[in-house]
Amino acid sequence: MIAKMDPSFQPIWYQGVKTSSGAYITFQIDLIGDSIAFAFHGKSRFTFIGTEYAFNAIGQAFSGLFSPEGDLVNLQLTDASIGATLDNFRIDNCGNSLIDGKLRGLAHFGNDTLNAGDGNLHYLAKNSRFTPQPVYLPSDTTNCGPLTLFAPQGYHYYRWNGELSDQNWFIADSSGTVRLEVANEDCCWSEAETQVIIYPPVQFSFGPDTTILLTDTLELTTSGEYESYLWSTGDTIPDLIIPATELQIGNNQIWLDISSEHCSGSDTINIVVIDNSAINEIDESGILLNPNPAHTFLQITTNSGLIPRSVNIYNQTGINVLHIKQINNRIDVSGLNPGLYIVELVFNNEVIRLKLVIN
Repeated sequence: MIAKMDPSFQPIWYQGVKTSSGAYITFQIDLIGDSIAFAFHGKSRFTFIGTEYAFNAIGQAFSGLFSPEGDLVNLQLTDASIGATLDNFRIDNCGNSLIDGKLRGLAHFGNDTLNAGDGNLHYLAKNSRFTPQPVYLPSDTTNCGPLTLFAPQGYHYYRWNGELSDQNWFIADSSGTVRLEVANEDCCWSEAETQVIIYPPVQFSFGPDTTILLTDTLELTTSGEYESYLWSTGDTIPDLIIPATELQIGNNQIWLDISSEHCSGSDTINIVVIDNSAINEIDESGILLNPNPAHTFLQITTNSGLIPRSVNIYNQTGINVLHIKQINNRIDVSGLNPGLYIVELVFNNEVIRLKLVIN
């Protein structure tokens, strides 16, 4: 007998096998949700679910499924010419039944025919009632540099190229096969794979934006290892050398597009050109700003040896960016950004203003 009981151990439903020869039949059961999967070995003559069966002394192996309400949903039995026995039965994580035992003669399992002859042949069979949901990856693809692949969300487990993970994404940084396996909460696994080809990306950088003087020459270089180059100036060579006089005073934007066989890349740099052609290093009073252009420090010298009472430095928008009352031999200008400034020297009887370039 096979039965489903409530918590008080009262039967909700039950089914039995009626034998005529006194042979006992034992059910092996497992659960698929609220349904009961079962298997048993039947021989001689018996009745099950209203159907009478008659076999020899070896018999056949049965497997099936009862719904939660006790209705027979599925029933299958081995078809061995001499007979088959049942040793073990269980349900896998995907809800499919697995049985094993021994058979004699010819037996049919789906499209396969097994021949045990007069001896015993051990069999292991899977009855696929439930097919795992397919999981998809992008079709075979190529990419310049590392490629991020995404699997569907909602699975409990992900295994990328054999490595278990809780992430539904994977970064492929080399060419080859990417294999994905996913499992639901019951550990029913599905799998997919795709082929990826990773090409080396085009990588280059001009670095930070910069400031140059009108009397300077701009040099921008690349590695020269790629197939084609296109500069914003129209040049198609790896390196660009251009006098600042060919640029406009103020802001300039220069870009470069590089292409290889499969990949491309680009970068842009902003160049500020400062007109230093009208800077007088020595004014009529013999005052000298040294060095000019300056980078980290500035010295103020006069022919008369006079020392200004204070120094103010203004940027091009008129903002006072540096004010010094006590003048030493060196003024620290390392905190100023590259550009053109006005230095205001305050003496007792006059104020003198000079241009200063910070590079």
